[in-house]
Amino acid sequence: MIFRLSFFVSAVFFAAMSVEATEFVLHSGTGGGSVEIAGPDDRAVVASDFGHTPKINPARGNKSKVIQPGRDHWPKAMSVLVSGGNAPMGQVIGATDSKGEHPIERIMTPNDLWATVYQHLGIDYNDYLQNLDGLPMQILPFGKPIEELAPMA
Repeated sequence: MIFRLSFFVSAVFFAAMSVEATEFVLHSGTGGGSVEIAGPDDRAVVASDFGHTPKINPARGNKSKVIQPGRDHWPKAMSVLVSGGNAPMGQVIGATDSKGEHPIERIMTPNDLWATVYQHLGIDYNDYLQNLDGLPMQILPFGKPIEELAPMA
């Protein structure tokens, strides 16, 4: 299943490298042929720390001074793949505009993804933990589990 946080797909180079690694993880527990991880309750999440700009920016390398095309961080949109956990398969949740710049449908935040993961692990994402000073700190200050990723009955 694909979980899209209204985000633009990563650079082709990164995607080509990550496809093989993702396929290995998704198929390693089953002998290859199934999208099940190791069991129906297991869930895999493939994400990066940030989305990337929809446009390639030619910039000079700091040391080489050679123009090296790349993409900057883009906090407005990113893609995430979620598989397993007995959730419905084959979904695209959310959408961006035609340039992949801004979410236009089913807008979510990374905390919604975290709430989904915590709920799957049986952790109350509304709970509090103590920080190093002994003060209460909420696990997630905002965010709700993504309903479309709830396990099928």
